[in-house]
This record gives sequence, C-alpha cells and structure tokens, in this order.
Amino acid sequence: MTQALPDASLLMEGLVEQTLAGIYVIQDGVMTYANPACAQIFGYDSPDQFVGCVPLDRLVAPEDRAMVAERRKQRAAGEVDHMRYSFTGLRRDGSRVEVEVQGRRAELAGRAAVIGVVVDVSARRHAERAKADFLRVVGHELRTPLHQIKALGMLMRRDAGDDGLLARLDRLDAASTRLHRLIEAILGYSALERGTVEAAMGGFEPAALLERLRDRFADDARAKGLALAVSPAATCPERVVGDAAHLEDALARLMDNAIKFSVSGRITLLAAARDTDAGDLLLRLSVEDQGPGVPPELRDSLFERFNPGDASTTRQFDGIGLGLATCRQLAGLMDGEVAFEPVEGGGSRFSIEVPVLRWHHQPGD
Repeated sequence: MTQALPDASLLMEGLVEQTLAGIYVIQDGVMTYANPACAQIFGYDSPDQFVGCVPLDRLVAPEDRAMVAERRKQRAAGEVDHMRYSFTGLRRDGSRVEVEVQGRRAELAGRAAVIGVVVDVSARRHAERAKADFLRVVGHELRTPLHQIKALGMLMRRDAGDDGLLARLDRLDAASTRLHRLIEAILGYSALERGTVEAAMGGFEPAALLERLRDRFADDARAKGLALAVSPAATCPERVVGDAAHLEDALARLMDNAIKFSVSGRITLLAAARDTDAGDLLLRLSVEDQGPGVPPELRDSLFERFNPGDASTTRQFDGIGLGLATCRQLAGLMDGEVAFEPVEGGGSRFSIEVPVLRWHHQPGD
C-alpha cells in the first residue's frame, strides 16, 4: 500500500516552516521573508515582528557590520552566486548570538533576491573556545616541568664521565625536544582556534622565502638522504605584499611532513601566481615530495585536526595530527586555502594559496 504525496508546494511550505534552521529571503536590501526558526534565532516570537521592519544592520553586532555589508555588496554586484560566512548577531533583547549563514542569488517574482539559511552556532563556538583554552592551559603547564627536565639534563651532561651515560642523556634530550615541539604545536593551534592571531602584511620575495625554508631544513633532509630544490615559476612575481611570517610557518609544517614521510628522492618547493577574474593576485606556494603518497580513503580528512592518518602511521611517525590542520587555519587567517594533489608516479603536493597585493616600488626600496 502506497501513500500519495501531498502537493509539492504544500510539502515545501511545511518543511520550511518546521525546520530548525532559519530560512530567509532578502530583496533590495530588505528581508521579505523569514521562517519561525529564523525569528527565534534573533530573539523574536514570530517573523511578523521583524520581517520588513527591522533594518538588517540591527541584526548584526557593530564590529561585524562592515564585514557583512561588504559580503552583501559582493553578492549584489554579482561577484559571487553563493556565499558562506559567520558573524556575531544581535537578538531583540540586545544579547549576542553566533551565527553561520549561507546565501545564494536567485530571482523571485521577477526581482533579484538572496535566499539564505542561518544557523545558531553559539554552542559549537563556545565548545571550540573551551577546548582551545584547555589546550592552551595544558600546554603552558607542561612547559615548566619540561624546561626543568632539559636543565637537569644539561647539568648531568656537564658532570657525566662515561659514554654510556652520555648516550642516555642524548636520548633524554631528543625525547624532551620532541615533546617541546608537540607542546608548541598545541599552543600554536589553540591560539589560532581562539582567534588571537592576526595577519601581518608586508613586502617579501616569494623565492627568498622558499630558499630560507630550504636552508632551514637542509640538515634534516641530508640526514635522510633527501634532496631539496627550489623552483619558482615564471609567473611568480619577484616581490609581493602579504603575510610572509605566517606563510613561512605554514610551509614549514608542510616541509616537516614531507621530510617525515619521505624515505628517498627529492622535495621541491614551488611558487606560482595567477590573476583572478576580479583582478586580484593569488600566490600559490607548494611542497612536492616523492614519498609514498596519501591513500584515497584518507584524503578527505587530511586537514582535520588530530588526524595524523591511521593508527599505524601515528606509531611510525611522531605527531598528533595538528600540522595540516594548523596549515588550514593559517591559510584561513590570510583568506586563503590549502590543497592536496597526488603526484603522478608517486608522491604528494601540498599547497597554500593566498591573495597578495602587487608590489609597487617605493623610493628607498
């Protein structure tokens, strides 16, 4: 026995009215429709209390109004058809709510419109901040005893008289150095999670940045018999304006992974640039290795936090799975993206692509 489906329009209306996600329509800068969930997110008893009568800016916290206005401007100008972003909203009583919105351009009744979905992510953001604060506190608490262990090791080394004790102290020093790196990785990631890290723009030479990284990792690569190369493309400008420090930090993490997982061959640092349709300049920096590559089943989750791969990989190589997740966070800080590509014949290419400004020569440069 089959049940007849209700009229499609009635079914859609029922779904929109009952869904827990807020749904809205904006036309000519005015909200012309909102479902009950949208009203509840912003603290109204019903859509009638704010649809068409409450200015959109009143739903946005003052510090986010410029950003939200710019997003709407880009969408209205046709620069993008679909947009997703987060902001702090204001409820009817003045309290704040963390929301994430997705909007798509459309046409309704012969007029341009934006149909969007808004979700209250306050609980999720609170949990993320609590987790980041926990990591920060634990990381700082671990630093003190670790420094004491390293200091005691140095004192014991000074008084050591036999080779056996020196060898054991070498192992102690290597273990404490590894632990120190893990703690710094946790603290760095938690700072990005809390939003306390800011981009710092300045002029830099992409090729020189890659050369610094090559020199920085030369000893580690040599110890494993790996060759290092720098290969900037002809499309890469000699000098640009961007956040060189955080770019170098992200690439250093990619280099560390490439050396860690490679057993032979060459690691190449690449640089290229391209213009967007809007006239912006995107700089793409990559680390390409000839290692074992990444199994297809792991590729979708590569940039998730605490994901160093499968259990056997975690045991074989040091790490807690924050390197690539931190790269993604750093890329986001610079309004960029990270990407993975398998290399034909074996190996991996990890890239970070960020918008940069063209360098204009200044007197005295």
